[in-house]
Amino acid sequence: MPKITAKYFSNILLDPPKEIRIVQYTTDSGFYRFDVSQAGETLEIGYFETEKLAMEEVNREFQVSLDEWEASNTI
Repeated sequence: MPKITAKYFSNILLDPPKEIRIVQYTTDSGFYRFDVSQAGETLEIGYFETEKLAMEEVNREFQVSLDEWEASNTI
């Protein structure tokens, strides 16, 4: 299972997300990253021009490799 650690957002310590989603809407060429809290609340983390850039950000932040990400994907 990927290692997910706590982080800060606007100087507030957040619990590690239960889930990380990278989403592309049909009306947009870019990708959005959302973190889902343990309580089910969704927080938009950022916009990325490519899926690769979004994945690289998750890798840097949580040390999650693409192989680990795909292995834990339940969709």
